[in-house]
Amino acid sequence: MVVLTILLELLAKVAFHDRIVQEVQKMIDENLESKLTFSNVQISTIRNFPTATVVIDSVLIVEDGYAVLQAEHILLRINPLDLLKENYIFNTVEIRKAKFHSVVDSLGHKHMIKGKHKEGHKAGGDFDFHIPNIKIRQAEIRVTNEYKKNSVKISVEYGDFQMISTSDLVSFEGNAKAVLDTMVSKGTIAATGVRMEAKDAAFRIGKLDQRNLFDGILKLGDAHIRAAGVLKPVGNGNLMDITLEGAESDLNNYLTLIPQMKAFKFKQTNPDARLSFRMKMTGYVDPVTFPFIHVDFDLANASFAKEGIPYEIGDVFFSGVYTNGKEKGPETSELILKSGKARIVDSYVNVTGSFYNFEDPYVDLNLQAELSLSELDDMFEIPKVAGLKGMVKLDLDLEGNLADHVKKTTLVDDRFTGRIEFRNVYGASDTLNYVMRDLNGLLTIQNANLTFDEIRGSLNESKFRLNGGLENFIPLLDPASTHLAKAKLEIDLDEYYLNEKDLNLSEVPADTSGFDFSFFPKNLDLALKFNSNKIGFGDIEIEKVRLRVSMNKDSVLFRQFHFWFQHGEIRLSGNSYFNQGKNIRNHISLRSQFEYLNVDTLMTRSLFRKNRAGGELPDNLSIVTDININELVYQGKTYRKVGLSGRFKEDKVVMDRVDVDFPYGSLRSSWEIHSLSGLPLIDGAAQVDLGEVHIDSLKNYFQSFVSKDSLAAPKKKSRKFAFEDIEIKVTGPKLTYDDIVMHNLRAEVVLHDQDLEVEKTSFDLFGGRFHFSGMLRKSDSLHVITTAKLKAENIDASQMVDAFPEDAKTLIGKDNIKGRIQVDGMVILNHDEKLNHQEKDMIGKVHLRLDDGMLIHFKPVTESLKFLKKEVVDTIFVANRGIDVLFHNDEILIPNTVFTSNLTNIEFLAYYNKKIEFGFNLKISVSDLLFKSQKKKKANIEADNARVKGINYYMSARTIDEQLDIRSLKKKEYAWQEKLLKTRYKQVDLLMDQHMAKDLPTP
Repeated sequence: MVVLTILLELLAKVAFHDRIVQEVQKMIDENLESKLTFSNVQISTIRNFPTATVVIDSVLIVEDGYAVLQAEHILLRINPLDLLKENYIFNTVEIRKAKFHSVVDSLGHKHMIKGKHKEGHKAGGDFDFHIPNIKIRQAEIRVTNEYKKNSVKISVEYGDFQMISTSDLVSFEGNAKAVLDTMVSKGTIAATGVRMEAKDAAFRIGKLDQRNLFDGILKLGDAHIRAAGVLKPVGNGNLMDITLEGAESDLNNYLTLIPQMKAFKFKQTNPDARLSFRMKMTGYVDPVTFPFIHVDFDLANASFAKEGIPYEIGDVFFSGVYTNGKEKGPETSELILKSGKARIVDSYVNVTGSFYNFEDPYVDLNLQAELSLSELDDMFEIPKVAGLKGMVKLDLDLEGNLADHVKKTTLVDDRFTGRIEFRNVYGASDTLNYVMRDLNGLLTIQNANLTFDEIRGSLNESKFRLNGGLENFIPLLDPASTHLAKAKLEIDLDEYYLNEKDLNLSEVPADTSGFDFSFFPKNLDLALKFNSNKIGFGDIEIEKVRLRVSMNKDSVLFRQFHFWFQHGEIRLSGNSYFNQGKNIRNHISLRSQFEYLNVDTLMTRSLFRKNRAGGELPDNLSIVTDININELVYQGKTYRKVGLSGRFKEDKVVMDRVDVDFPYGSLRSSWEIHSLSGLPLIDGAAQVDLGEVHIDSLKNYFQSFVSKDSLAAPKKKSRKFAFEDIEIKVTGPKLTYDDIVMHNLRAEVVLHDQDLEVEKTSFDLFGGRFHFSGMLRKSDSLHVITTAKLKAENIDASQMVDAFPEDAKTLIGKDNIKGRIQVDGMVILNHDEKLNHQEKDMIGKVHLRLDDGMLIHFKPVTESLKFLKKEVVDTIFVANRGIDVLFHNDEILIPNTVFTSNLTNIEFLAYYNKKIEFGFNLKISVSDLLFKSQKKKKANIEADNARVKGINYYMSARTIDEQLDIRSLKKKEYAWQEKLLKTRYKQVDLLMDQHMAKDLPTP
């Protein structure tokens, strides 16, 4: 037996090898137009004894660059004895690890295995194609249609078939098992990982008329589909007549085939449920042409349940028809829903209708439903809401071409009517910040128009009402529409309080380009009326709110925004304009009238406390304001009759009116502020009218505005603004400083960037009129330097002396001097950051002229000359009317001047400082006492420069502890002290000239 086997093996390899190769090649050439190549053909009688096995290795078919068939091995088995016959058959064909690929490229060209067309039928031949066993193992089948964007990939585990050949028919019959890896339809995944089985399948090829017939059971997953049909090749395609039928009691068998349903959390639970369908595909089909499709479907007695939900969607019935129409495409496709019903517990849905033209749907739909929102929320977990309750009733009847809304302005050719009724609806936001209760009302639909009819409810316990309508809602369904929807809404809200967390005022955007309005629908015109009794923002409330606003994609127009706040009425209007959602221009008009406003209390409220830092104003904003406040409290101070009127635009503020009454007077002013984005430059004019005030009180009042930080040690700080020629006028009927009373103050000053120029200042004092002009300049050390030019006319000397400090009155009082004083001089003063005068930083030169001057009982003279008769020195006349007085720090220097009496002339020198108090030197003419006549004495007095000549007597007077100490002097001592005084006088005079020349401009 072994010897026989070996002989057969040798005989097959030697005697029959070439013949078999020739026969295989002949079979390929006669049946395939495609070029098939293989690496080798082997024959063995040992491998599957007693049959001989022909092995064809590395089989490959390539069409136009596409590998349409690849197989590692194709095995053909035959009875060895049949090799001795002229005609023989293969009893087994086995294909292993083959890859079949049929391709239609993007141009619609087909690339697949091509067979040769045979005219008629010729019986006989070398091969008989009756093969009892055809086995396919571990194969891959791919069909790709790039033109239609369809593809299928199938992994075949096994396939067992038999081929039966008759005179007019070749039939393949058998079973197969595979996995549908992926199926893509029109670019969308339709199925993945679906188990497949073909049972009792038959595919028959007609030899005479080229018809291909098939039928059998196709099992997809657990779903069974009966397939039967005919394909007849015609040209580059086939005439088709295929029927698919299914009727599964377990609906889930179908649902699991759909990838999108794998995440569907509902399972069909009714064992009596049944889905049946019949799909018929007929007509000519090729790589670019679709067949005619007709589908009937019927779903009955279905119930869907979800884990954890106590009720289910039951009594589900749906039946209908689908067809792709005359043109076999989406434009002529039609879906007819004959009947659709479903119920939960309190909810039900009834729907019928049809959809025609899936590219541009024409809809005829009737929907009636009552929906329990609590049931829907439990079953579908509606996002961003919590605790939904209540009922919504729908009755909708729609007919028309809705998808054509881009080209339409209305639904005038269509029909859409309906009612949506809300019954006791309750719902809250997922954060529970907003709670809606007792929502009732009706929404009616008439073609493209919606009407909100008395929709009432409460939001966060605040009752509201909504009325209005939306004319032509169709453009809102497509943002690309060029037509407009128009809405008019009116909302009435009782008392509503916004949640502080929702205000989110702690974050102020740095962007100054304005508000982003891109969220607003581009094809909506909205007119809104909003009324509210009260709205709360945290701990801030506004009342009697009236808002009228119009909005579209290009603008927001605030026609009216009127409300009451803090005992005041505020009226706002304005507009904003946009381009592509980006803000390009804004305008706000603000008018307000307050009886009382406490800013200090206001700034403690959370709304303002969080947003105190504020943000930059948009670059494209203009503002017009008119604000009036009868009583204003700010930083602990009360102001009355506050008025602000102004404009802001393009980096500039113009305040036409800034008025305020403060405790010591009133301010009327106008201002301009330039360059807000850089260093603001302030220009303006002000009129300050003071009442009867005390200067110290006024000074303390203004110092209270200076922060404690600015009163600390001087620090160089960056400037926050600059001034430019601000004109200020000040009037006051009466100003008091200690016991000094000034009347009829008139002042005109100009505030420059670094100094204050006093142009004109005058007031009545001591029976005369004082005039000031000068300059106040801020130095680098943050101190203020004042340069003042002083003039006075007709000052009553008695009144002026009466204003001296009490310690000075021990020497001279109002009864000790008579006459009228004229003053002309210059004083330079220094003030600290609190504007307190610094006595150690003062210098001045004042020329005094005393007209009709008399000294009566002037102690420095009377006490010095008490050896004379009292009546001789009681009244002393001032001979030199012009006196130059110098001030330096705490010193006062009075140079030589001449007094006269009815007996003698007296030369007088004086000085003062805190160390030695008052000091006087007197030179008394003895010659006048002894020798001169009264006529000559009078002539000396009336001379332009009266002098004391001849024989003189010298005396010195000093105040020590407010007591006058008098002693005689020698001429040498008098001359020496006179020289010292004159030298000091010259020093101070020179020092003042240096100050004036160095850096202090003369006013």
